[in-house]
Amino acid sequence: MTSYIDMLKEHSSKQAVRKELQEKRKSEAVVSAQGFTHAIVDHLNDKVARAYHNQKRLDVEAKKLQNNSESLQKVAAEWIESIDNFSYSLKVLGNVETFAKAIEKECTVIAKTLMESHKGNDDLN
Repeated sequence: MTSYIDMLKEHSSKQAVRKELQEKRKSEAVVSAQGFTHAIVDHLNDKVARAYHNQKRLDVEAKKLQNNSESLQKVAAEWIESIDNFSYSLKVLGNVETFAKAIEKECTVIAKTLMESHKGNDDLN
């Protein structure tokens, strides 16, 4: 019977050692899994943080581009207005030149007519 009791004690002590070893391995696995989880989360958070930072930079650059586009549009509209005014001035100048030539031609006709009429009066006298 002592051998049965000794066997039982030996079995119980081996089982306690195995249980302790199993608990130790379980704790190590939990610690290792937590470390792995933290490493993965940190890695993903780093990428998410970089993506967020890049998105913010893109938003700022897009706003700058929009402002620059609006400024360019205003400048282009001013140039178009200036060119239209210049074209109108050239048109008016062309009309004035044509009008001046017409007046000059009419004055020449009047001058010739007056000279002929004056000459005709001199011939009559």
